[in-house]
Amino acid sequence: MMEPKTEDPADFVGSLDLGGATTQIAFTKDEDILENSFRIVWKGQDKKLFVQSYPGLGQNDARERYLDLITAGESGPVSADCFNSNYSLLHDEITVEGSGNAEECKTFLDDQLLFMAYHCDLPPCGVKGSHISVS
Repeated sequence: MMEPKTEDPADFVGSLDLGGATTQIAFTKDEDILENSFRIVWKGQDKKLFVQSYPGLGQNDARERYLDLITAGESGPVSADCFNSNYSLLHDEITVEGSGNAEECKTFLDDQLLFMAYHCDLPPCGVKGSHISVS
């Protein structure tokens, strides 16, 4: 664990854990949190901690899902906006060639992997329309 850069307990912001299969976020909130909250003691102070886990969105699972989506029904080389130019790999016997198009990559991931257009009952929402407690 890294040591904090200051001794001020208010300096704790949060963490992002990008695992292989899941991604977790955790951060402190001063106001009420509607869901996914836990109380912790940080440097002697009581804190409200918001946590959220996203199964299937870890680095390995998300990469595999992305490759499955862009190669579905294809038989020849496929262009991959989310991979750098001059990068290529073989996925299920299909050559995938990076094009490095960040805007197209973001649009694809928002629509096909993160489902950012899902209905949001309680804004603000993140992945798949799930409420996320942000300031």
